[in-house]
Amino acid sequence: MVNVDLVYKKIKKQNGEQFARIMRDAVLLDVPDILSMLEFAGNNPTDAKMLVPLIRYLVLENQRKTEKHKTAKTEKNPIELLADAGYNAFVVKTEKQKNSIKKYFRQYEGLCTFGDASRHEKYYMIHAVKHDADKIQPSLTPRRQDEYGTSVISIQIAKTGGFISIKNRYNHSVSNPDATFDNNPDNIIPGLSDSLKWYFDVDFSVINKSNMPDKCIFAYNRFIKYNYETNNVYFGPDFYFMDGHVEKIDKDYEIMLGRFILDTGTGMIQNPSGVDSELYSALVDEFFEKKITIKTDATDKETKIVYADGVDIVHVKNGVMQKLKLPHLEKCGNYFLENEADLTEVRLPNLKKCGDYFMCELSNLFKSNKNLSVVDLPKLQKCGNHFLEYVNNKKLLSIDLPKLKRCGYGFMTENRYLQEINLPELEECGADFLYNNESVRRIDFPKLVRVGNGFLYHNNVAEYVNLPKLKLSKNDIESNLVITRPGALMKFYRDYAKNYKNVFLRAIDKLKTKNMNPKLQKAPDSKLR
Repeated sequence: MVNVDLVYKKIKKQNGEQFARIMRDAVLLDVPDILSMLEFAGNNPTDAKMLVPLIRYLVLENQRKTEKHKTAKTEKNPIELLADAGYNAFVVKTEKQKNSIKKYFRQYEGLCTFGDASRHEKYYMIHAVKHDADKIQPSLTPRRQDEYGTSVISIQIAKTGGFISIKNRYNHSVSNPDATFDNNPDNIIPGLSDSLKWYFDVDFSVINKSNMPDKCIFAYNRFIKYNYETNNVYFGPDFYFMDGHVEKIDKDYEIMLGRFILDTGTGMIQNPSGVDSELYSALVDEFFEKKITIKTDATDKETKIVYADGVDIVHVKNGVMQKLKLPHLEKCGNYFLENEADLTEVRLPNLKKCGDYFMCELSNLFKSNKNLSVVDLPKLQKCGNHFLEYVNNKKLLSIDLPKLKRCGYGFMTENRYLQEINLPELEECGADFLYNNESVRRIDFPKLVRVGNGFLYHNNVAEYVNLPKLKLSKNDIESNLVITRPGALMKFYRDYAKNYKNVFLRAIDKLKTKNMNPKLQKAPDSKLR
């Protein structure tokens, strides 16, 4: 007989009081192994409510099984069933086969599978490609089970049993991309689950008819709530799940830093996913052979501040890095800090050069980074393409880059709430500079000489423009004017273009003078009127 009062107390300690109440009210405290099932499920009450029907489903599923039950051979094997579902499918046995579907994935959505040389040795894998996959285009509003997302899938089952993951073509551009079809093969075509179990002689559990909470997987009869997933490794606040095992950190001397584990005694950092990361290397440089101390944030007891020789390097809350300072970093390559959407502050006091996609939230191109508020790069001189692209939020209102001289295309695209930007040394910028930045009122770049197409596109509120050294060709002027909305920039282009009267008359005809800033309408410009 299960002591439900004792179970309630343990879940309360393990997952929190609200979580425990929800399980009690749902009459689930007497479910076998409920404590183990929820040990790594987190403490979010909303998640608890979503887990209730899933747990009930698992209870019913287990009741249908017997200890000696073994799935009977099905009429069709998995390849035949997937063919009936419209897929060309094959069992992965070699590294070449594993990566053969890479061509169907966009650069920033490639599966971690492609970089894991031993994945096909640890997992039974089937790749499945729709017959017309190369013709299916991604949606502007991607959904996990839309036509594009499911046109190329990878079914992966741990050879030890107990874990299945169905990968999505969008990969990290949608929620829970590793749980496509809710990780239930029968949602692809009825009978596929039993067929897979028979074909590979392996068992796994699937959850049907319900959605999992975001960033939660079910594996080995456990719900695992995670912060990050990299290379099939799932990182929680004080544990990580990999290859069928949950590894807990030792809180006496270890602390989780996102996807890494810092040993506060030695300064050594573990990288369980094994992915070669510049962030990992940078953290090693900051902590190695340093005196590590940890303090609790005075304003938030759940936030810990990690110091190296007295310098605060990381602020971390429940395993998630929130503030980051890297004093030793002087240059970084492409994709640095990509998808680190939880960071609120980034301070790189000695960074002079960065590559493409710096802090660009590639996994959420159609969502905004809602957290970033401070970017401190006082020595940055050159940045690549897509710098801080899609950080569109209401917190990053100003940025000061006092040494920046050159930037690539897509510089701070879609930062619509940015109000102030200081670029006193900027000499050259690529196309789509500050594209769709609709709140910048002061355009003052005294050393800017060259710009690309789409310069300041959709900046319609500028009240002051100072570009004394800007050199534009006839084509530059026409293309930039046509796509620039009325306002101070219109006044700048009109004054600049006196030598190109005919070109500007044609372009200005496409704009409505009544929408111009009233103060600027009075400016004398008789030659163009």
